[in-house]
Amino acid sequence: MEKLQLLLAGDKGTTTDLSVYTSESNDGLFVYLGLARLERVHADPRALNRKMLVGRLVNGGFGLRELERTFGHEHRTMRRWAQALLSTDAHAVARAFAGQGAMPKVTAQIRVYVRARRRELQGRTRKFRRQIVLEVKEFFETDLSGESLRRLFRAQDKGGEAGGGGPDKGAEEKQLDAPATAGQPETLPTTTDQKAGPSPLCPPSTAVVPAPAAGSEPPRTDSAAGPVSGSRCGDNGCASEAFSCLAADGSRNHSPTPGPENAAGPEASPAAAPAPLPTLPAPPPATPAPTQAPTGPEPNAGQQQPAPRPAVAVAAAPPVPPDAVAGVATPNTPRSGMTGGMAGSRGSPPVLPGSGKAPPSHPRLVHHAGQVLFSPWLDLVGFDRPEELAMQAQWLGQILQGAVNIEQSKTICPEGLAWFTGPVRPGLDTQRTELKRQAQDPDRALAVLAANARLLALGPGAGQVFYYDPHTKQYTGELKVLKGWCGRRHSVEKVLHEDFIHTQHGDPCFVQYFDNFYDLRERVFITLRRFDLLFPEPLRQGRVFVLDRGIFGHDTFELFRARHDHLLTWEKGYAHDGWDPTLPATVFLFTRERNCAGDIRDWRFECQEAPWPKDPELRRIVVRAWNPNRRQVEVSILTTAPHCLLSTRDAVRFMFNRWLQENDFRYLDTHFGIMQATSYDSKSYAEIQGELHDRPVECREYLQTRDQRLARDAALAKLLLHREKLADAQAACQRQLQRHARATANGDRAARRHRQLRDRLARLAASQSTVATQIDQAKQDVAALQAKLDTMLRDQSRLDQLIAENYRRSDTHAKELMDALKITARNVFRRALDVFRPIYDNYRDDHAVLRALSRSSGLVRREGQTVVVELWLKGAFEPAQRKLFGKFLQTMSRAITTHFQGHCAPLAVRLLDGAPEL
Repeated sequence: MEKLQLLLAGDKGTTTDLSVYTSESNDGLFVYLGLARLERVHADPRALNRKMLVGRLVNGGFGLRELERTFGHEHRTMRRWAQALLSTDAHAVARAFAGQGAMPKVTAQIRVYVRARRRELQGRTRKFRRQIVLEVKEFFETDLSGESLRRLFRAQDKGGEAGGGGPDKGAEEKQLDAPATAGQPETLPTTTDQKAGPSPLCPPSTAVVPAPAAGSEPPRTDSAAGPVSGSRCGDNGCASEAFSCLAADGSRNHSPTPGPENAAGPEASPAAAPAPLPTLPAPPPATPAPTQAPTGPEPNAGQQQPAPRPAVAVAAAPPVPPDAVAGVATPNTPRSGMTGGMAGSRGSPPVLPGSGKAPPSHPRLVHHAGQVLFSPWLDLVGFDRPEELAMQAQWLGQILQGAVNIEQSKTICPEGLAWFTGPVRPGLDTQRTELKRQAQDPDRALAVLAANARLLALGPGAGQVFYYDPHTKQYTGELKVLKGWCGRRHSVEKVLHEDFIHTQHGDPCFVQYFDNFYDLRERVFITLRRFDLLFPEPLRQGRVFVLDRGIFGHDTFELFRARHDHLLTWEKGYAHDGWDPTLPATVFLFTRERNCAGDIRDWRFECQEAPWPKDPELRRIVVRAWNPNRRQVEVSILTTAPHCLLSTRDAVRFMFNRWLQENDFRYLDTHFGIMQATSYDSKSYAEIQGELHDRPVECREYLQTRDQRLARDAALAKLLLHREKLADAQAACQRQLQRHARATANGDRAARRHRQLRDRLARLAASQSTVATQIDQAKQDVAALQAKLDTMLRDQSRLDQLIAENYRRSDTHAKELMDALKITARNVFRRALDVFRPIYDNYRDDHAVLRALSRSSGLVRREGQTVVVELWLKGAFEPAQRKLFGKFLQTMSRAITTHFQGHCAPLAVRLLDGAPEL
């Protein structure tokens, strides 16, 4: 007879008498009901009957934590099994017990149908891909992406299933006619100028990494794009704190200067001829949310087309040779994109960049003429976007012109803005409706952030060091939302968390929104999983994330190791005991420019590095730092990154540079309204429970009963203490009564005292009797409450608790899309500032001056084949300042002309002297 060992037994906390035993050979599990054996199941965790047994145990009342410890299955999986056993849908049961990835979206039926329809339609219709996608959507209720369709076709070609002589390989690599709704985005060809030098319009460190061909190894990143390749410390600004010495403050005077590539500017030498400025390079590879392919008409065979610019939110394709796309676009060739259609060629009217509108031959006064300064960067993030996203060009223009929300767009002149962004649809209701429609697709915001990455030198896909920091906004509405700690209010309030990720230069590149349902340590990894979508698959590891102490913990370090990423943070609770005066120290200086290029300040650092005693796999860097006023601090830095990836010097620089993002929060809030509410929609937790990761918490009834028992315990303790005091008082009164017993005959006063003692003794006895009754009652109450606690369900689903209490969560989809546009607008403005800053060389007010230039009105006219924009600058400036403004406008004119060469007419932007004369 086989010996059995008890594995799981029903206790007083469950509602079943089931018991589970394991055999001595551990090859089976035996289920008993009392003394009767019900069944025997396989011990293999992959066995179906074992999974169904676990599901029945969940339904029988066993706790998920106990089952997780006993059987090793994840609690969400066991809950899914239990719910499937209660379902009458056979397909739902099959999906629940099939395991992860066993029920793919592209089923065998879809695969057979797609291959058959391809054989039928190929050669008969030009847009057979779109028709197949629509049919799959109609018949199978599945959104088939362009990438999934391409893989099916590739597998069909390899298997020899294509009809006729096989499909045209070149045609198969073209973009699909159907929108890529659920898969990866379409890959479009990109072009690079082989002869061009560095341009002040593009990020200096942006590298073009071609997408790997089929069967080839993934591309490797250049070591120059690593953490050690950032700009020097002097290129960064300073935070308000004494030792935040390297932080760039975009909204204050202490702003970073441009890198060495642009330090002198294109016109540093007046005698030198200006170098030609090339078109902007292709972005680094990225794999973001799906975007739709352009819906414009396909070019006719043999017609020469302009070189297509890199699509937003797609991995970079292999560069196309310049001679492969000779010629320019004809005037009627549309260009699908956020910046509208543009065209220009010899013999056709010159057009403005950004809208393709032909300027009048006579001067015309136009509002928002300064918007033309942003046209190359808006073109970089907007080309080859679907036509339905053209409204985003309008929103970007409105944000750059100071209308940071839809309500403020009433201050924007639609006719003036349309000259530089394409058609503008005025009206608040129209914009709200369009924003709500676009926000229904949660991947729209991710596509905008992927386009934003093109503006960043070391952004997603190119950089390896990123700052992560949560930013909390107080919610002041009337909805019942979760509360949390609000640092701005220094109290517990209704909150909305905005978790930002910045590049090592302080440029925002990602934001994710949460309520207080998740802790920061949970939110970090949820955010990073979505942040990964902006990276190609080979580059989703090996990055360094700089965080503050709020995420400190050994579990967090292990989770970063499991992701194959690295963490750089402060040591929490450092006791200033890590410096060893007997060991050598690494000494170095960091410098930065304060108010102009020649105003240099330096910070001194001494570092000692050793393994962290609590976890030798972590590097510990003890730093002693002196600011320019020679005030000293001593801190400890921890990192999981190896020294070959992150040197000691860079680790110290990145940590002391952490206020880059803090300063940018205020800059984004002040000038781009990042803290403003975009929509007041909300959802109940019952509507979104499928999107959340539930966890057990102590139910409120249990907590209330426990608090009552603790209160009765405290009351019982007071009664017991009172009884002891009464006993002491009674003993003292008895002793006094014995001393006065013989004095009753000696006088009336002694007799009166004797009577008083006897009365007091009687009162004490009565009080003692009352207290004894109260103590007995309190003991009974405590015992009853304890018995109630012993039989009460302690843990409860947090989601069930929030649903029962009618909590809601703000619907942030509209805010995510609008804030992604605000972040893009911020980076567009920052790239223009990188050109303006070395020319103006005054960090106190360069932001304000550039805003005045870019938001000024002006005259637009045509001079031959040149488009002239004269800016009417508001304000009183010195002649020397106006001379610098003219120099900046000349630089931008050449850069814009070069960027749009072949698409738009040459552009000349200059200042208007005096009031305009029409």
